[in-house]
Amino acid sequence: MLDPESFRCTKCGECCKSTIVWVTEKDIRKIEGIGFKRQAFAERDPHLGPNVSVLRKKEFGGACVFLKESDDGIYSCSIYKHRPEVCRQYPFFGFPVEDCKPATFLKAMANHQISKNINVKFAQR
Repeated sequence: MLDPESFRCTKCGECCKSTIVWVTEKDIRKIEGIGFKRQAFAERDPHLGPNVSVLRKKEFGGACVFLKESDDGIYSCSIYKHRPEVCRQYPFFGFPVEDCKPATFLKAMANHQISKNINVKFAQR
């Protein structure tokens, strides 16, 4: 199982490529505060709820708009210091996970019957 104290991101970008990231108004204001316009990074997702905002995806590949790939294939978040709270928590939401890959995380979440009411705001399309 992963340990929050010793976990080190491998910068594979999988969590930013295939998940839908719910953002709060606080997250949105924080990102707007560093110069981004809401329309450039957030959108409503009526499938998730009437007032749910998510981070936009890139048209090609479907990754988060803030995910950047270096020439050597390493991924990073271009707003890392200002990233949404759910990104700061991922993959540690109070239940054990074997690895940080989205499919494994979602399986662990389902196995522990975690509802979206406890601030787990990742989904997969």
